Amino acid sequence: MKTACKPILTLSSRLRWAALCGVLFCHAPIALAQNSTSAALYGQLDALFASGEGRVGSRARPPLLPEPLQEAASDKSEFYQAKSKAQAKVERDAKFAQIAQSIQDKNAARLADFTQAITQTCGAGPLPKAFVGMSQQAFEGCSPEIRFGGNLTHVVSAQSGQDTARLYVFDNDQPHKIYVLNRAVQLIVNRAPRVVEATLQQLGQYPPDINHPLTVALPNKGFFAFGKVVSEDMKAPAGQDLRRLAKTDQRINMSVQPPPMLWDAPRQGWKALPVSPDCEGKWYLHTLTVLPDARVLVAGGLCDIPRMANEPGIFEPQNRLALWNVAQQSWATGPKLVQPRVHHTASLLPDGSVVLTGGFADPLTAPSLLALDSAEAFVNDAVLPMNNLKTARAKHTATVLPNGAVLVIGGVGRGDVNSGDNKSGDNKSSGNKSLDISSYRALAEVEYWDGATRQWTRRESMRTPRYAHTATLLADGRVLVAGGINDQEQALNSTELYDPASDTWTGGPWLSEHLQSHAAARLSDGTVMLAGGLSDAPMQRPWLQLWHPGDAVWRAEGVLPAAISGIHTQHVPTIAPDDQGGAVIFAATGVHVYRRPGQPDVVSDLINMRPEWLPKAVNSAVPGAAATGAAPAPNPKVGWSQSIKNAWATSRETVVLLGSVGLALAAIWLFYRLARRLTGRYANATPTFKKVGNSGVFRLLARVGLYGTLLLIGAPLLVSLISLKTQDAADLCKAKPGSCTDTKTGLLDRNWSVPDRSRFAKPRIPCPFVGVWAQPFGNGKLQYSLHDDGTYQMDGAPVRGIKPDAGHWAVQGKYMLWRSTLVLGQDTDINRIVSNNSNHFELVETNGIHSHFDRVGELPQIGCDAGTSK
Repeated sequence: MKTACKPILTLSSRLRWAALCGVLFCHAPIALAQNSTSAALYGQLDALFASGEGRVGSRARPPLLPEPLQEAASDKSEFYQAKSKAQAKVERDAKFAQIAQSIQDKNAARLADFTQAITQTCGAGPLPKAFVGMSQQAFEGCSPEIRFGGNLTHVVSAQSGQDTARLYVFDNDQPHKIYVLNRAVQLIVNRAPRVVEATLQQLGQYPPDINHPLTVALPNKGFFAFGKVVSEDMKAPAGQDLRRLAKTDQRINMSVQPPPMLWDAPRQGWKALPVSPDCEGKWYLHTLTVLPDARVLVAGGLCDIPRMANEPGIFEPQNRLALWNVAQQSWATGPKLVQPRVHHTASLLPDGSVVLTGGFADPLTAPSLLALDSAEAFVNDAVLPMNNLKTARAKHTATVLPNGAVLVIGGVGRGDVNSGDNKSGDNKSSGNKSLDISSYRALAEVEYWDGATRQWTRRESMRTPRYAHTATLLADGRVLVAGGINDQEQALNSTELYDPASDTWTGGPWLSEHLQSHAAARLSDGTVMLAGGLSDAPMQRPWLQLWHPGDAVWRAEGVLPAAISGIHTQHVPTIAPDDQGGAVIFAATGVHVYRRPGQPDVVSDLINMRPEWLPKAVNSAVPGAAATGAAPAPNPKVGWSQSIKNAWATSRETVVLLGSVGLALAAIWLFYRLARRLTGRYANATPTFKKVGNSGVFRLLARVGLYGTLLLIGAPLLVSLISLKTQDAADLCKAKPGSCTDTKTGLLDRNWSVPDRSRFAKPRIPCPFVGVWAQPFGNGKLQYSLHDDGTYQMDGAPVRGIKPDAGHWAVQGKYMLWRSTLVLGQDTDINRIVSNNSNHFELVETNGIHSHFDRVGELPQIGCDAGTSK
């Protein structure tokens, strides 16, 4: 081929031929060699990527600017200040306006700083997307894939001789790989998006107005729910939620907690339970622990009772424990805690005791906001103090090991006070509430409670500090720690394995997502399941991940059947494993079941969970704890008075029979008395009370006995008959609402769920309530139009996320009824009328908050009831 490059030609011709030959022939071996080098480097990068190299182990969360803990000097007191309605409204409106303006200013400042940084680095104009030939510096500094996150998962590097290569792997809505060779983008490869089948079968939903329940599995395959799950805020660094809990105005009108509920498997429905007498308001940030005797221990947390803005009162620490007895279906008050606490852990030991560790005290009642180093134990229905932890912490995990020891891992603590043994007690060292909460950090420290020595000892620290993580005990005795948030406030996708025998940590398999505040459980076959969790990944991300100790990687196992909305990512679910390798998962708004391949798709005692309440009057027995091998709980002893009461309330046939007999006896007696009076037997008779002697006393006693017997029989019969009629009417209205719906108002003709004796009154449309009303709401207002035909319209508030509404309204006794026609399946809302006149009325909402309505307009009053409003 070289001879073809040497013909006898002119100089210019020779130069042109030389250039052509060099490009076509002479340079060919060099180009081929370079292509082969690129292919080899690309293959090397792909091999490293497949093996898990280059994983991006953390992802920064959105920053939160520091704010002062306290506001005005008038709000520094722990005690609640009484205010007039007008003063409270003025202060509330001013505060809403100040907060809104502050948010706008912060967003504007952030946008300005971000725009300035981009302009300085990349110049003005739109940012260029990655393209072949783009420099590595421009790609990493200016391309939208890097600049705006793009869900970068891997950065893998390789080198061959003088050639350097790098692979960037993205996992966004359109996943792709970008190869950089010798500091320039050379190849962009689109990958097919990941598709995960919906392997989670939905069983049902919760009753109306119930979501985010804190749930525990009972030994009898039932489930007990009490309170709401409070998850970690994606935008709030460690300890920042204490700012909200330390402000009285943020905890005044806390919503009333939904009643506890029990899943009754034999009757296929949720059963409403009475509220614990130890907290009449909202009990949250507590723990639920199922004891060996099938009782449920409610420990720690906050109890906020709803109150109006001008209602005096103080916030008291919640140091009371409550015990729900599953067998007796009743609450019992437990002993008081030594230290009230939130964000703590509760660990059930093999001997039946419960160890409570760490946490924060109530920020409104504690002299210090530092993390707690205290621990205490619930033993034999008593609370005993334990030795202090070596490191004060909250939002940690506590794992019970096979030998009964407790392993406390990570959490949140103060970096300046946790370096050594904390013998003085961080929770007693300072009374200054204005401390810099930003000094809280994620901890790597690990400690171990030995039940034999009853001492805490330090263990080897984790490789990565973290909180909002999970710790799962494996079948081989090791502990798997997954996800969480590190000390740089970055979400993690790394895992670590701890071996208690050797006191060593090793790296575990990488998660497919950066997770925090998720749930973890070990299934019956040893597989570890992760469910839910807060993540900034795309909405199509897997909601369920599984890993077996014999596997090298986690596998995405399923997503929720419906589209995953934001509410699912803000909830820490509850996982209840079964004995078949599957699990029942309680998500934010519904119950789901996971079944291994080959397992049946339905479970007889769980499928078709109904979202409505079971009738409260029927008190069905809940099976005992037979599945765990423990002795079933003894039948509770019921007194004779309670037995008679239960018999009257539940024995419908007996009530009807005795009622018929009683009515027959009463009719015979009345007929006898009437006959004597008509036949003149009383005309010349001497009054009984005037007779003296044994015969008169005997007749008097006989009459007293007869009338008393009839009264003792008739009164309970009357009460029982009324109760049965009320229950029958309520069940009929619930099963067939159309059978007792008033055609005019669209509401129940006699709504049996209305309290007091208002249930016997028909809903009316009083004229004093017809008109246009305005309800103050923040720095704005909501406007309602109540028409004389029993319909209403409500204007929405888009700024606050409130949509317009319409439906029917009526007044029944001292209560106002509302039923929306735009929200399908919503029950009638029942609000007590506190006060009303022609220009104003006030209601008590279901959450205890008082709502004020002022008349702002008139409407025709033709079809309404012109009588009084009550």
